[in-house]
Amino acid sequence: MGPEESPPETDLPGIENALRYLGRQTHGILVEIVEHGLEEPTGTTGTVLAPLTSCLAVVAAWTTKERALALWALIEEGVRDRSVGPTARSRKRYALSAALRLPVEGIPTDSWGGSLSSRFKQLRAFPTVFDSPSTTQPMEVAWSGGVKALAAYLDRRLVLLRTVEDWEPYRPHDKPAFDLDEWIIEHDDRATRERAILRQASDQAQKVFAELIIVTVYMRGRSVHRRVTERLITCRDPDGDFEYYTAHGFGFGDDSRRTYVPVRSVWGCREEIVQPRRVGLVPVTRLWFPRPLRYGDQAYFASEAVFGHVDDHTDGRFWVDVEIDHLGVARGRLLYGQKLPIRGLTIRIKFDEGVLPEAVWWYAELTESERYNQPDAGDRHLLTLVGNAVQHTFTEHVCQPREHYGLAYSWPPRT
Repeated sequence: MGPEESPPETDLPGIENALRYLGRQTHGILVEIVEHGLEEPTGTTGTVLAPLTSCLAVVAAWTTKERALALWALIEEGVRDRSVGPTARSRKRYALSAALRLPVEGIPTDSWGGSLSSRFKQLRAFPTVFDSPSTTQPMEVAWSGGVKALAAYLDRRLVLLRTVEDWEPYRPHDKPAFDLDEWIIEHDDRATRERAILRQASDQAQKVFAELIIVTVYMRGRSVHRRVTERLITCRDPDGDFEYYTAHGFGFGDDSRRTYVPVRSVWGCREEIVQPRRVGLVPVTRLWFPRPLRYGDQAYFASEAVFGHVDDHTDGRFWVDVEIDHLGVARGRLLYGQKLPIRGLTIRIKFDEGVLPEAVWWYAELTESERYNQPDAGDRHLLTLVGNAVQHTFTEHVCQPREHYGLAYSWPPRT
């Protein structure tokens, strides 16, 4: 059965009207209704959804299904954004999820009722959100405010999604595997291009190129508690064997000054703490490989730094930073629906339950003071928490030597 052909509410802004149209549908899968609108742009559905679907003209080479799924992924992103629903139990977020049949705790997508009213009635199962109402009036109010906020979010994002590259993170990747020969060819071609655009490293830079770096940080309260780093590197030292990788560990005390934190091996290496020869310098950790690496050899290894006693106070830092003290990091790449990082730099932060930041954003090649500048709402650098975790893969470009890349965050005011 096709979409419900009800007349458009022409007195509403275009994007909001399109979202309300989707929310009123009683039959069918909504992303397939979007696909139907793309296939028949002059029909009722296509006309109503045009304020949303017209932006997909830049990716006209994609299949209709890919375009519909990409737009739907953007809509789901908006429902989760803090500018739309400021908390995980926001009434607006729950009402939007019901109207657009998105999963919420205890109600999978295939369990929503047919009509919008019946779906709002299902939200009575969440008394901590809607205070056990006798009618659906609170849900209708939340839907009205939520759809306006979501329309505003989409309006801001669509202005920024101007190229195929901008839309690429939303493109679905349903194939569970990839062609190995094609991957090898692409890898070689990309590596050649990357070497051509990498800047000159310093004389003291470690003579390795990082194919993959995954940094996972665990918070305790508002402080960094543990940092685990996985690396896949390629030796680029033409003059001799590369025996160990040098790692630096720093924490921040109450006075915001850096303090040394030992780095320990996890696998693929063994650690050696090297004391400084001069006063004022800090120790470093050498992560020794099982055997020296020759030019072109690779090593996959992991290390961790566990910071001292922390409680619910800030440790003087509001970012997780990666300094490129070697020859660079490959441009990021993800597989399986943009979920699995297989190349480049990825940073993950897991926050404590109940101690969540106000905002998180990624930065690249900024000074330390510039990292504190929180982007405006709708900016592509802002990241969305999934539960109490967030991650970003730097797919935009290679990570250059002598630069810094990371995730920054801001905390809500203490009450």
